[in-house]
Amino acid sequence: MSLTKEWINRLTHWDTTLWQICYEPLSIIELDGFVTRKQLSAEEALKHKFHPMPVGTAWGAKWEYGWFKCVLTLPDKAAGRRIVLFMNPAAIPPESGERLNWTDGRVISSYGWARRDNKLTRYGIPGNNNWYAQAPEDGECLVWANGKVAGSFGSARREITLTRNGIPGSTFSLLVEAYSGHGPLVMGGGPIRIGYESVPEPGKTQVEVGASRFGIWREQVYQLALDFTTLFELRNRLDQTSLRVSEIDQGLKDVTLLIDLELPEPEMLETINLARERLRHLLACVNGSTAPTFFAFGHSHIDVAWLWPLAETDRKIARTVINQLNLMEEYPEYRFLQSQPQLYLMLKNHYPELYDRFKQALLSGKVIPDGAMWVEADTNITGGESLIRQIMYAKQFFKQEFSMDTEVLWLPDVFGYTGALPQILLGCGCTSFATQKIAWIYHGGDPFPYNTFLWEGIDGSAIPAHIFSDYNSQTHPGNLLDRWETRFQKDGIRSMLLAFGWGDGGGGPTRDHLEFLSRARDLEGLPRVKLASPGEFFADLKRQDLPKERYVGELYFQAHRGTYTSQAKTKLGNRRSEFALHDAEFWCTLAHTLNGHSYSPDDLKPAWKKVLLNQFHDILPGSSIHRVYEEAEAAYTQVISQATNAIYSAISSFIDSKVSDSMTVFNSLSWERTELIETTQGTVQVTVPSCGWTTINTMPLPKSSPRPHRGVRVTESSLENDLLLAIFNDRGEVISLVD
Repeated sequence: MSLTKEWINRLTHWDTTLWQICYEPLSIIELDGFVTRKQLSAEEALKHKFHPMPVGTAWGAKWEYGWFKCVLTLPDKAAGRRIVLFMNPAAIPPESGERLNWTDGRVISSYGWARRDNKLTRYGIPGNNNWYAQAPEDGECLVWANGKVAGSFGSARREITLTRNGIPGSTFSLLVEAYSGHGPLVMGGGPIRIGYESVPEPGKTQVEVGASRFGIWREQVYQLALDFTTLFELRNRLDQTSLRVSEIDQGLKDVTLLIDLELPEPEMLETINLARERLRHLLACVNGSTAPTFFAFGHSHIDVAWLWPLAETDRKIARTVINQLNLMEEYPEYRFLQSQPQLYLMLKNHYPELYDRFKQALLSGKVIPDGAMWVEADTNITGGESLIRQIMYAKQFFKQEFSMDTEVLWLPDVFGYTGALPQILLGCGCTSFATQKIAWIYHGGDPFPYNTFLWEGIDGSAIPAHIFSDYNSQTHPGNLLDRWETRFQKDGIRSMLLAFGWGDGGGGPTRDHLEFLSRARDLEGLPRVKLASPGEFFADLKRQDLPKERYVGELYFQAHRGTYTSQAKTKLGNRRSEFALHDAEFWCTLAHTLNGHSYSPDDLKPAWKKVLLNQFHDILPGSSIHRVYEEAEAAYTQVISQATNAIYSAISSFIDSKVSDSMTVFNSLSWERTELIETTQGTVQVTVPSCGWTTINTMPLPKSSPRPHRGVRVTESSLENDLLLAIFNDRGEVISLVD
């Protein structure tokens, strides 16, 4: 090893310092604002009265949004420079915006105002089974500049570029919508003691106005920071006795001697350029013929609902899309995967201008419309017909909106996969399947044996499948090596998928992701990386005559076991809605065909979409917050009511209203049924053909005759109706049951 401990410390400090000096502040921004729980457009918000909200102003009850505005003017110092914006109107107290994260009683990281990307994954450290608790991130917000959506801030808190070529005296009118949150973020842990409120309600205010500012982004320093970190991380993972490490070490040491941060700005930047030139040939070294390949694409996994309601997801997709559009403008080769037509629809309904821009990016090949389901749906509770409709409705949407088909089922976060899926996928025109969820293993569970394999379903159908690592990957060298070295399958594969970016409100990939990838594309010592879609990955497997391995049956997920036993009312609502819509479509179609009843297949689509939406993997299984289930149950009530009305309207066309002394009994099932039916004459046995109906004669009771009593008679020790008498002892046990 060519580096002493002293040199390691020196290089570590330089690696940190270069990132810290990328930004030169110019001015603090003063904000005016107001708060509301209403979902407003930018035009509607500007009609409200704004009042001064200086730094430290507390605001933000549960589910509350703040709208803020200001005007900034670029000073002379901004001439020709890249100008960036940091907005923080919904900061988590204390005032500094800094805090420590803890796990197992040990400080593991901290955040300051710059919000660098040292954040942990949502469920903990890779390879570590410990869960962690963390204060909520500073609030997410969407920013308009001069009337146009300009960017957003998510949990990664990256900067927004206002201009790449500052003009002194130019002004920017800013408008910001910020989310205050829904209370503390609590995940994992337990058991919970009696009387302890595991998820406490937030107070009247949750956040405060933090320091917002704008400044110069030193692009040369940023590029050197990327170069330096790339090589420093790489050398730390390679054979310390290798020539490659020796040459990298010498280059990094030289850089620390070339740069002089005490010089005036122009001269200092010249030393930065010299340092970049010193590292250039080290970054130009390429791999040999046996390096593995990552098929990489930008991704922002967005849970349609989870710790937030649907109304917040409307905003999350907008915040994510604007950041990705900005990246596509600056990096023409960039490609971003967006699944779930439900999210496209949210964007179209609430942000039509953004949707049009996103659609154009999709049509030009920069957006990958993969997914193959309306939402990333649960597959264990969801009925088979619903799973088919998830795919059918998604394919229809992509065909109608973009004249495109989608063939890869992209389900990275679902809690297990039924063995019926291969058959359903092949029958619906899908060619492959990708997930990463099966890679989540808690408490020493057995790992899945394969990353790439043929998945055989319960009927013998088989489809190529791939399990990658992490749907929110980073792209710096250490992470790329982690992704490859921790794969399940050590033999027989030479490629994997790499989905990179911040998810669930993080805003998706950032410039950092793409800049690191540009250096790692074929860098000696790292896996090769190519920007490509999941479909291209599976096509490459087919050219290699892969996969060879085969796995049969359900893909069982070892974690999240408690979800499937919670929220029983929602699960019941889903099943009743599925049954009701099946019957409504059956009888409406039959009545239309035989009797000319007015009906179109589109009539029940809105109801079906409500059901499909609530089959999302954090709604139907039972892992979301209380408000999500209130909204889901309200949706099921609407669906069942609409379906019931459609059923009665359809079957009425089969009933002869002129015949009063009869009853028509309908059977929507595909087998003959014999049932007991209550009539005015009592209980009669009726046999009804499959998918049909039968009419029976009933005679009305004389007007003077009371209807027979059908109620339940209750005493302290018995229950009785017209059929049964049950008697209980003092322990509630049945001691007599008489028919």
